[in-house]
Amino acid sequence: MASSLRIVSTSRPALTSPRQLAWQLVQAPQSLDAAATEAIARISQDPEVTKGRDLIRRFAEPIGRCGVRSDAPPANPSAVLGTWLTDALSCGIPAVETFAAGVRQDEAAVKAALTMP
Repeated sequence: MASSLRIVSTSRPALTSPRQLAWQLVQAPQSLDAAATEAIARISQDPEVTKGRDLIRRFAEPIGRCGVRSDAPPANPSAVLGTWLTDALSCGIPAVETFAAGVRQDEAAVKAALTMP
């Protein structure tokens, strides 16, 4: 007599791809759907991910607010960028530090993009 054992999976759904996750990280949290919010919450259980997430959002926020369709640019985007660069270059997360070093190399161009129409 064969027993019928039913296995019920209680695991969470798989995370999205790294590319999708990166895109979700630069979006405003209130614009994310429930699945994306859950994915970000899951990876944010790691303190390094939380630090990186916060730095990514701090970089993306003024970029988005300085866009062509934005009506509320930051008061001093150059200062915001400078503070972000200082924090990102010393955060201890190699990928963020490398990205910040590239932004620093192109800092004049980034500032121009943030401050000029």
